[in-house]
Amino acid sequence: MKHMINPFILIATMLLCFNMRAQRADTNRCCIDRPLEGLSLEKLGSKYRQMKKYRNTDCCQSSGSNIEKVMDIIKDSVNILKSKMSIDKLKEIMGEPDNIAYEKNEKIGKYKCMIYYWRSGHDYLSFRVSKKKVVGGIWFNAWE
Repeated sequence: MKHMINPFILIATMLLCFNMRAQRADTNRCCIDRPLEGLSLEKLGSKYRQMKKYRNTDCCQSSGSNIEKVMDIIKDSVNILKSKMSIDKLKEIMGEPDNIAYEKNEKIGKYKCMIYYWRSGHDYLSFRVSKKKVVGGIWFNAWE
């Protein structure tokens, strides 16, 4: 007796396997250690916006992940520029912030913070804004 493989089941199985591989490749974007040195802010921003889609995966939430590294390089670059970057330029690089907060400081007064999450709301990058310029960036971590 000959066994026949149903062509519909074969095609469905192949499509399922292909889809699983594609999903696994997407979620591993944060795990892949790619060279980041020498990339422009625009290219780093592009990488950040791509990885942001997967930031809730285990790879992206690991300390030392590519999304954390990219965010850190962007923060360092903004801090070097000291008030020379506009809010619009930061949005062009990183996209719209995940949250906006207002802080008050005795020396500075009230200022706006543009917040970009790394791992949910407990680990994030905050950029202080004054007079439509980005003054600097700082990490806030829960240190679990």
